Amino acid sequence: VAALMNFPETNESVIVKSKNSDKLQRKRFVTEGNAVTLKPFIGAAGSQDSKSVNIEWVRKVLKVVMSNL
Repeated sequence: VAALMNFPETNESVIVKSKNSDKLQRKRFVTEGNAVTLKPFIGAAGSQDSKSVNIEWVRKVLKVVMSNL
């Protein structure tokens, strides 16, 4: 039996990598019943289904470091 470690909880921040794109997007990981949805990090407009063929991978955000560039 395999255990899932560091699996995102609902409303946690995740980084999403889409296929055919070099951009990384920050989203909110939301579970609704048996479904998983990736919603915009800020605001409520729009959502993206986790079963979309355009998503290459999703990673949980473990730490955010902000600095002045």
